Amino acid sequence: MNKQQLPQEVLRLASQHQLGMFEKEYPGKPDDEFAYLVSGLLFTLLGLYCLISNDASAGGVLVILGLILSLPYFISFVHFSLRRRRRSYLYEHGLVLAKCQQKQIVAAETIHWRDIAIIWHQIISQGTGVTPTITHLYSLQRRNGSIFGESLGEEKITDAELGNRMERMALRYLFPEAVLTHQRGLPIPFGPLTIEPTGIKYEGQILPWHLFDSLEIDEKLVIRQREKGVWAKMSLAEIPNPALLRELTYHLADA
Repeated sequence: MNKQQLPQEVLRLASQHQLGMFEKEYPGKPDDEFAYLVSGLLFTLLGLYCLISNDASAGGVLVILGLILSLPYFISFVHFSLRRRRRSYLYEHGLVLAKCQQKQIVAAETIHWRDIAIIWHQIISQGTGVTPTITHLYSLQRRNGSIFGESLGEEKITDAELGNRMERMALRYLFPEAVLTHQRGLPIPFGPLTIEPTGIKYEGQILPWHLFDSLEIDEKLVIRQREKGVWAKMSLAEIPNPALLRELTYHLADA
């Protein structure tokens, strides 16, 4: 989609909030949930066929397996199908979130990256096996404490690509502020962690910068110490601005 094809309301909001160049549209779409739903329904239909064919034992197992597989994804599919009416318009300096009815925008909310105080990022793994379903949940908290999307009932952003790009773009504002705070000799809190002038503080212990090895972000946030392995592990959902924490930690450790 080019700029000429964007809804007039989106163009107006982007201009009003000085969001700069348009980059990409992100419509809500339940691709993964739809795939699992289809798989579960196929198992169910195959089981019903076996039942009709008088193979009751195999049919019963397949029906149960199909229902177990499809039911949670059916619920998720319905949820995401309703969210198809939500569209996100990514700009160079911010985001427009619009709620649509058919092709008409009925409500919208806008945020500039400079207004973001915290990006909350949670990673949820569902299912078992080699390829579990990974869901990324992002929430944008403004400097006044409000959550972006609240007025639309859409506080969570679930598109991993969009969330990743938002984190990188917000760093343009958050990272220089954090570096300046560090240069003033002040601590920088990240939930249970604190970035101190001398290192990372967690549960009363400090990991000096020269002993820091790595910081890993997954369902858990893991900090490793050189030659000793895991130094701290905690839920990613507890950490405000995990992307900023990672960028700042490596910057200070390499300084």
